[in-house]
Parts: sequence; C-alpha cells; structure tokens
Amino acid sequence: MKNNNTILIIFLVFLQACIPLNNVHEIRNYEIKEGKPKARKDSKRYTKFIYTNNSPHQIVIRFLKEKYHEQAYNARVFSTNQKLFLDENIEFNLRFVLYSKQQRYLDLYNLFRNKSSDDYYYNKELDDPYQEGKTFRYVAVTITDGDGVDYLAMNSPFRDRLILYLKKLKREYEVYKSNYYFLNGK
Repeated sequence: MKNNNTILIIFLVFLQACIPLNNVHEIRNYEIKEGKPKARKDSKRYTKFIYTNNSPHQIVIRFLKEKYHEQAYNARVFSTNQKLFLDENIEFNLRFVLYSKQQRYLDLYNLFRNKSSDDYYYNKELDDPYQEGKTFRYVAVTITDGDGVDYLAMNSPFRDRLILYLKKLKREYEVYKSNYYFLNGK
C-alpha cells in the first residue's frame, strides 16, 4: 500500500511538471559561445560574446550609431570596422546581432487532460499544452577581420584584450541606457 501511494504521488508531481522546449535564460554578465570553424553559416562559425539586453533593440542600435558614428543598415544587425588598439595596426570587424528568444514549454497536465473547445470552461491559451513564457533579448558580438579570422577564438592572441574591450563597451551601454531612460522620462 505504501508503494502505491508513492507511485501515485510521483505520477501527480509528474503531471504538474513542465518540460522546457526552448532553453532560454537570462545571462547575468556575459557568455562566450565558441564558434565552429567548419560550420556553413557565418552565424555559427565565429565565437560570440553574448549578453542579455532588457531594453528594446532600437536603444542598442542608437547607442552603437553614436559610439561609432556610423549608420545601421538593419534594425537587428550593426557592423563596423574599427582600429580598437593604438599599439596594433589591425582593423577589426565588429558585428552586433540583436535577437529575441521566448521560453516555450510543454505542460504535461494540459497534455493529458481531455478538454475540448466545446467545453464551457475551455480556454485555448490556458489549456494548450504548449505554453509560452518570458521573452529575453540578446546582443551577440563577433569580431573578425577581412580574411575571416575569428579574434574571439580560444587561440587568438587578442582574445583577452577584446573581451575586456567588450565588457567596457557593455558598461558604457548600461550608462547610456540609464541616461536615455532618465532624459526621456521612462
């Protein structure tokens, strides 16, 4: 009898569980996602410096336009060529890609419950087994050169200096964002 109660409790807890379908999380500071040099897509080939941005993408683009004195050609991608270090004669290609991801999960209770749209209490949004959660906005930065050299890769001699530069740039953006919201009364 004791085993039957344990199995019933485990089954009930299982029904209340949610299985994540889209693994989305907030990045507190930053993450480095290593690139795959043999990938076909450029977006997967280069190492990325990624952080969470909790404000609209147009504020990031506005900051980058003012910082680098260049125009953005896309609302979600900003590219610039810059000499970042005075002691090096290298022009780095910085590419900022802004994107959003929404949490999705499978609600097991709604999956196994037999409700239909004919039922008076049926609510499509609440009873759907596929539920959506919080949306996170991200900024991903890659740094390359004209020949496709990945300067954020593990074997790059500039990796540490560039990560420090990107951390400083992120702090500058946080100050810019605070000032933007203060001046615009938001």
